[in-house]
Amino acid sequence: MQNTARDTQPVSFTDIENAIKCNPKRSVKLELISSVHPVISVTETINWMPKGWAYASSDFCASPISLALMASDPLYEISAPNTKRGLEKDAATELAAEFDSLYVKYSGRSRGWIKSALHLELGKWAGGATDVPFDWTSLLEKKKVLSALLDIVCVKYAIRIAVWWSEHKKLTVWPLVESEDEAWTNAPIINVEVLSSGEAHVLLNPDGEMRIKPAAWCSLFKTIGEWQWTRPGTSPGLSTKTLTELRSDYTELAGETAAAQLPKKLDKDTLSNIIYRYDWMNIRLVAEYS
Repeated sequence: MQNTARDTQPVSFTDIENAIKCNPKRSVKLELISSVHPVISVTETINWMPKGWAYASSDFCASPISLALMASDPLYEISAPNTKRGLEKDAATELAAEFDSLYVKYSGRSRGWIKSALHLELGKWAGGATDVPFDWTSLLEKKKVLSALLDIVCVKYAIRIAVWWSEHKKLTVWPLVESEDEAWTNAPIINVEVLSSGEAHVLLNPDGEMRIKPAAWCSLFKTIGEWQWTRPGTSPGLSTKTLTELRSDYTELAGETAAAQLPKKLDKDTLSNIIYRYDWMNIRLVAEYS
């Protein structure tokens, strides 16, 4: 059989050096490539936030899954739209497959995770329903299934999501409860503004980042003033708690002095929201950067 392979001969260093000198582009330097970081393009500034805060491009469709991937997967942000949809579907499929183990690990029953309803919704996500806009507006109406979906995504990816209803000046932060895992140490907060029309806008800090550190997030309230904190729809019911018991809970958290400053006339829902805010602002977040 005829040998068709080319005979190879050793190449001297002089020959290599001469070849390099003949290359007209030998002096051109390659640009350094910075590490991929999830920074979304900006559209317009936000009038109720401090200077420099802006909305993310409307091309980015905010859903619990897309926010989680933007925060955790550097390749997601630079992917083409079709690739993003595929990544979202894959993430939803993984979440659906892991739901039962997450339910056990994070005490799903106490968090208001209704198994049958969530299996159904996660199945829809895995089947491609991530293309359907998430119903952020219903979170304010305390729709438990949607609140639970947001809670599951947060604990799965160790992120926090703050939803701002700017027209009502109300705010809710997920997850409902955090574990003592190291993953929660300085976990970022992702912010979404939701309008009555159903529009949802991701908020970016002055550096163009959607992942906000707890210290920076808490300092926002020095500028934007007081907002009404409202508990997630999956929060435990208040029917078994008396007003006296809730006051005792607040005293245990905030101390006698703070408890004495509470208004004399408070309903259970208002007081539970005060406790919810104090837990976030003075315990869960502050403990991480104090």
